[in-house]
Amino acid sequence: MPISVPLRPIAYAPARIVCERGIDGALRCRSTEPLAPHDVSLARLFRTAVERNPAGLFLAERAGGGWSKLTYAAARPLVDALAASLIERGLSAERPVVILSANAIDHALLTLAGHTAGVPVAPISVAYSLQSQDHAKLKHIAALLTPGLVYVADTGPFAKALAALDLAGAELVTSSNGANIEGVTTFDQMTQGRPGPALEKAVASIGAATIAKFLFTSGSTDLPKGVINTHGMLAANQQQLAQIWPFLDDAPLVLLDWLPWNHTFGANHNFNLVLRHAGTMFIDSGRPVPGLIEETVRNLAEVSPTIYFNVPAGYAALLPFLERDEALARAFFAKLRLIFYAGAALPQDLWERLEAVSQRATGERVPMTSSWGTTETSPLSTACKTPSLPARIARRSACWPGSAPPAVTSSPAAMRRSASLRAILRCVSTSARRSSAGMRTTPAHRRGSRACCCCPIRPRSMPMRLPTKATSISGSRSNAARPTSSGCSRRRPMVKYW
Repeated sequence: MPISVPLRPIAYAPARIVCERGIDGALRCRSTEPLAPHDVSLARLFRTAVERNPAGLFLAERAGGGWSKLTYAAARPLVDALAASLIERGLSAERPVVILSANAIDHALLTLAGHTAGVPVAPISVAYSLQSQDHAKLKHIAALLTPGLVYVADTGPFAKALAALDLAGAELVTSSNGANIEGVTTFDQMTQGRPGPALEKAVASIGAATIAKFLFTSGSTDLPKGVINTHGMLAANQQQLAQIWPFLDDAPLVLLDWLPWNHTFGANHNFNLVLRHAGTMFIDSGRPVPGLIEETVRNLAEVSPTIYFNVPAGYAALLPFLERDEALARAFFAKLRLIFYAGAALPQDLWERLEAVSQRATGERVPMTSSWGTTETSPLSTACKTPSLPARIARRSACWPGSAPPAVTSSPAAMRRSASLRAILRCVSTSARRSSAGMRTTPAHRRGSRACCCCPIRPRSMPMRLPTKATSISGSRSNAARPTSSGCSRRRPMVKYW
């Protein structure tokens, strides 16, 4: 596409970083931008959003031909009642909430209730319940967590998975009991909890080190590994994002998103982004596969997002519809400020096709960008700025306040260095915080190694050399991550963040 085609204006924060090469060959990068003061509690983040936008639409999900919608003001009493019910049951990090179902309003409310009550929540991949024959991964996770409460949207589809688990001592909660399992608690019964002093005490006691989630890695090379995500980690990540994306304050945030909440991209990044900015989340039940992408197309015809998040495969599935349906393309690009991809590199042909459709629909190119991160970094550690040049010519890195992505210029030599560095960043995994360095295998937490790679495809090969020290995005040092097998295709230089 000609460079003369204008880029839709967008306000990024200036990149302020320093990057030094050590005598050991490692690149040590850090941000010079201080992290602004912020509340470290997700419970108070949600309550602030309610105060900021009480009448605003918070969540919406498909209900027949329309949408079932929930405002912030309507969500607050439901979350408080659910949180009170969790406190009454004595749930804790030793007996957390486990959610087996996919994205839905009830799922979101129960998660927020856990954040409000100070009770960790563990969203689990639906595939472990509905696609597995032996439920080995699900059993492994249940044995690690010893849940005190297990939630499924409907017992019908999950009946076999539930039967495979030893749920002695765990309460089963469901929005619909399609399998007619005896002794279940309905979601409506959970919403009958009575908020009181115990709830407010729980909210007040939440600090940066309070565990918000047990989030599990994909388990593509071994059994899933549990990662502790604290309130402080998740809140800091959103503050950093707010500082490098000041354009988020220009207009109300609207997302239409299918990315699963058992993954750090869909949950910690996207869902919490909506919370941080009191925005709107339309839950997309479509998927980037034949037979389900049509649902996403249907939703996009009705909802114009202000930022669109997806993986490259999602854009590949969506593009044919955008290219042949001008009305859909106009609706999709009408309010779109940014196209964001992650999980893999966006192929050049998809980049150019997206720009071409954007130009036909709006006369402008909508900015495209990506970031790098891991489950352990909750999730992002490096963000990119989109320049006014095509992707093949230049991309610029921006920094998280308090952290450190490398700077990239548009010179050919710099672009070669950038390509090498992007490859390194896709394959380097570090432990980002003391609290995410391990997962409990007994009632007491103990630290352990974890090899969570950003590469979407992990061929079996040589082990990767990991940094001997790692840091949080806010700049504080964490315990060492032990060298483990990463599945990366070749050995890489080290990258250290300080």
